[in-house]
Amino acid sequence: NGTAGAAACTTCPAGTASSTGSATCTPCAPGYHQPANGSDTCLPCAAGTSSVVESSSCTSCSAGTYAGTGATTCAKCEVGKTSGDEAAFCERCTTMDDFGEGFSSTKGSATCDTCAVGYFRSADDCVACTLGMNCDEEGVTQEQLPVMKKYFRFSEDSNGIYSCEEFKFAENCLGSASGNWTNGASSAPTLQPTAIPSSQKTALPTLQPSPIPTLQPSPLPTLQPTSFVSSSPTMIFSSPPMAMLQLYSYSYSYSYSYSYSY
Repeated sequence: NGTAGAAACTTCPAGTASSTGSATCTPCAPGYHQPANGSDTCLPCAAGTSSVVESSSCTSCSAGTYAGTGATTCAKCEVGKTSGDEAAFCERCTTMDDFGEGFSSTKGSATCDTCAVGYFRSADDCVACTLGMNCDEEGVTQEQLPVMKKYFRFSEDSNGIYSCEEFKFAENCLGSASGNWTNGASSAPTLQPTAIPSSQKTALPTLQPSPIPTLQPSPLPTLQPTSFVSSSPTMIFSSPPMAMLQLYSYSYSYSYSYSYSY
């Protein structure tokens, strides 16, 4: 820069610029920068960066924020979106490879750290809510899963929801103010039912035992007498002694067993 009659011009420092014949160095405006000395113009910041007044460089946007070209500041990503470092835009959680359907985020979050309406967080997944769960707000977790009136679950670690109308667990469906067990039971429900729900009962079948078969013994073999000579040569037996007769016995056993369980 210089003035009329001046012997020499002064070089403008980085972060400023001046046109030919300018009397002063002009600071670069927010969103612009100039890294070199003696420049006649300032340069716009690239997308994903921003700058303040009289900057010699632009600052990268951090994860969870974004900026277009010539931005004066990095804006936070909207709810349900996120970004990496130096992002020109934010991406929706449900379309990202690392997350997907059911995921969401808080405003300005560097990751999809919560679940959308209609889902609850279980470990690293967002699971669709089912009947009896109250998932009308984002960020529901399994431990804090609100249970609707006339429903209950057995513990904070359980994602199984049961109907008080179908399962008559007297102690489980009393309800209270917390809203996390059964319209908010104040303590974990009992695991012992007071009655089997009528809709779950099945009539016991009438079992008819098969008739006992009539067993017919095989006919006894006809024993042919054999003559036996005694020690006395004058005595001959015409039939075998009793020790030679075979004895036959028959035994029948029947057993029936019935078992029913619910």
